[in-house]
Amino acid sequence: MIKIDKSQFPQKLKDAVMHPMLSNFVCEVALIKPTADFYLDETCTRLRWRQKEGSTDTEQYNEIVTVKVRQDGEQIGHLSIVGEYRNGASIDVYGVGSFRINKSRGRSDETTTKDLKVALRNVKKLMIGRDYTEIANLIRQTVVDGIKSIVSHSQQRICWGIHDNKLGLTYALLAYEARKTGVSKVILPAEVKEFVRHAKDHDKEVAKYLEANALQTMIDNKQGYGLSLYSTGSCALYDFATDSVRRYKSTDELPDAVQSRLGMFKVFEVDDPHAQ
Repeated sequence: MIKIDKSQFPQKLKDAVMHPMLSNFVCEVALIKPTADFYLDETCTRLRWRQKEGSTDTEQYNEIVTVKVRQDGEQIGHLSIVGEYRNGASIDVYGVGSFRINKSRGRSDETTTKDLKVALRNVKKLMIGRDYTEIANLIRQTVVDGIKSIVSHSQQRICWGIHDNKLGLTYALLAYEARKTGVSKVILPAEVKEFVRHAKDHDKEVAKYLEANALQTMIDNKQGYGLSLYSTGSCALYDFATDSVRRYKSTDELPDAVQSRLGMFKVFEVDDPHAQ
């Protein structure tokens, strides 16, 4: 019996049953990928209907149709049972998911087949862990995209909260008087209540934007690090200055400059930028 990690599986789904085809599929994959481990999370089930035993009534139940696959703590793909219509009939087929798949139709990161041998060949070919270049690209892009998203969101929040008409009119009047008297600059009032819809949160949003923008500047100047933590306790550290990545067996082995700041992330909220 293959051990499947259920530590991330919600308690409310504890009675979910695994699709019989999936159980066999996982066992076969474990033979050809002995260093892989398998786990479940809240995305691994689907709702199905069945007839109650000894009754004509039906009931809903949760069925496990996906098992996720890790290697060295990194998710390298998933195994699934997928319902498809073929030749006018609905059948269950084997699905192999991987970050190496990029399809334009159907699920972009998954390929399906009704033949178990073909599915196992797909596992061998597609479920391969990232090399160092791929790990570096992944960490760098994740950090860059995340910071860009926070900067953009903060900009939108700040601009949305401004009363454009009031601000525009105040500026126009001040500028008009300044030009009449030969003054090249005007001073706008700093009291936010006059121009801002939600004055209470305005300063917080501006402070968040400044922190995120500082992080963006650091990335533009190739400063700082990106860190990826794996389920095994190991990690990978990307250095923006050298565009290189290094794997560590645990966070205790990280350089002091990084390790001293690691504890702060435990108290930060998601999308909460802090430039250090």
